Amino acid sequence: MICEIGVDVVDLSRFIDLPISNNEKFYDKVFTEREKKYCLSKVNPYERFAVRFAAKEAVIKAVGKTARLSYKEIEVLNNGKGEPYITFLTKGPKLINEENIHISLAHTEKIAIAFVVYINL
Repeated sequence: MICEIGVDVVDLSRFIDLPISNNEKFYDKVFTEREKKYCLSKVNPYERFAVRFAAKEAVIKAVGKTARLSYKEIEVLNNGKGEPYITFLTKGPKLINEENIHISLAHTEKIAIAFVVYINL
């Protein structure tokens, strides 16, 4: 068993300075419709966008040796308990079992961080 890790930290000001109303192309390129819907349903959507961006970066770092992924191929959702999880939207990462990816997300008013552990059996 091999464990791969990925971590990423994002300054929230990067997203606050990129309002979705003026930067739709960026948000469409990086986030899925479900991610955008979730983030925009929150009082401060930019915290959610930033932490999801950090999560995508962390996933790419953790599984980068196994699969080449784009941001839009990685979807960061929450289950019924509010726990984050990763799902892949393409057939690309066939060797990666989503159940073997564990993710932790956190954010403050200034930063967002994501930590990913990929257990490669």
